[in-house]
Amino acid sequence: MIIFAFILITVIFPTFTADMFDSAKTWVTTQFNVWFVIVINLTFILLIGLAFSRYGKVRIGYKDDKKPMFSRFSWYSMLFSAGIGIGIFFYGIAEPIRNLAAPDAINSASSSPLSIMFLHWGFHPWAVYGLVAIGIGYFSFNKGLPVTIRSLFYPILKDKIYGLWGDVIDTIAVLSVLFGLSTSLGLGARQINAGFNSVFNIPISPTIQIILIAVITFIATLSVVSGI
Repeated sequence: MIIFAFILITVIFPTFTADMFDSAKTWVTTQFNVWFVIVINLTFILLIGLAFSRYGKVRIGYKDDKKPMFSRFSWYSMLFSAGIGIGIFFYGIAEPIRNLAAPDAINSASSSPLSIMFLHWGFHPWAVYGLVAIGIGYFSFNKGLPVTIRSLFYPILKDKIYGLWGDVIDTIAVLSVLFGLSTSLGLGARQINAGFNSVFNIPISPTIQIILIAVITFIATLSVVSGI
C-alpha cells in the first residue's frame, strides 16, 4: 500500500513531487555530506580490520567440511550484476566528466573528480555492501536467524526482532532497497534506450523505457523464481 500510494502521488502530482524530492535531496546532501564521507571511510577501515583480525577466519554459510555452492567467478559475476553493474557503467564515466565541467565548484586539491569517483565506485561502496552481507550471513547461517535485516539487530533487541520492532526494521529496509533499485533500473533503461537509438535508430521515449523496464523486471523475476 505504501508503494502504490507513493506511485499514485507521483503520477497525479509530478511537478510537486519532483520539486519536493529535489529540495529533500539538496537538504540531505548539504547537511550530511561530510557525515557520509566519514561513515563510508570508517566502514571501509572496519572491514579491513576485521579481515586481518581473528574474526576474519570465521566461516560463514557452511561448516568446516562443506564447500561453497558457487565458484569465485560465479560469485563475482552475481555481485557485479546485482550490485553496482548499471551504476558503475553509467556514473562511473558520467560522474567525473560532469565534475570536470564545474571546476570551481567541485575540483580542488582535496576533492578532485577522480577522488569522488573512487569514493562512489571504488572499494568504499563494496565495504557498505560487505558490512551488511557479513552481518546477515553470520546471524542467518551461523546463528539460525531469519535472512532479513532484522537479524542484524538481534544483539540489541534479542527476541523483539520477531515482533513489531522487527517488522518496522524490515519494512524500512524493503522500501529503501526498492526505491534504490528503481533508481538504478530507471538509469539503466535510459542508457539502454540511448544505445538502441544510436545503433538501431530506435526513438528515445518513455514508452520504450517502460517496455525495457518490464522486460528487465521479467528476466530478473524469472531468475529469482528459478532458484538462482
